This record gives sequence, C-alpha cells and structure tokens, in this order.
Amino acid sequence: MHEITPMGDAVARTYRIRIALPDDTPLHVGMSVEANVVTGQKIGALLIPADALQGPHVFVIDGNRVRRRRVEIGIRGTRNVEVVSGLGEGERVASPLPADLADGSRVRVRETPPAKP
Repeated sequence: MHEITPMGDAVARTYRIRIALPDDTPLHVGMSVEANVVTGQKIGALLIPADALQGPHVFVIDGNRVRRRRVEIGIRGTRNVEVVSGLGEGERVASPLPADLADGSRVRVRETPPAKP
C-alpha cells in the first residue's frame, strides 16, 4: 500500500487508498476496483456475530433462557465483532436477535457453526 487518504466514511468503512501495482497488472486508467484491505490482525480474538449485539449488550444463553449482559467491544467488522471483556470463550449468545427478546426470555437453541474471522 502506498497511501491512505486522511478522510473517509467511517460509518460505511470506506476509504480511498493509493497503491502501487506491478507494471504487468491488467488494470488500465479509468478502471476501478473494489478491495478489502486488512490493516490489522488479532490472533485468538473472541468473535461473535455482529447481529448478536444490542448496543453494548448480548444475550447469553443459560439453559433455556437468555440473560442480558454488557460486553466491551473491540474491533468491529461487518459480520463479526471482537469481544474484549464480559463474555467467556465457549459461552453461547443469541443471534440474530428478535426485536422482542428480553432478559429471562425462554429460548429454544439451534446450534450454528462458530463465527469465522
């Protein structure tokens, strides 16, 4: 990467970058490209689906009920978010969240594969 412009759209997470490509790259003047640029990586981060969040809270599954719990969030992606504290590895969270879910609500668990980084 050659340069990241100082201004961008933090909500949409879009930034203009300037890169240097090898001479034999098949891009020509006037062409555009969309790319995801990884600017950091955290090994061993605890990830949950982004749709498991309700503000700074998640609903942890406790038997056949959910318990609302505050968590501290680190890096946010479009699909997954990092949990820095408030949740332990192996704890299950409700996702996606129904609009009417409340602390103590009864739930029926349907397992899904763990989130991919």
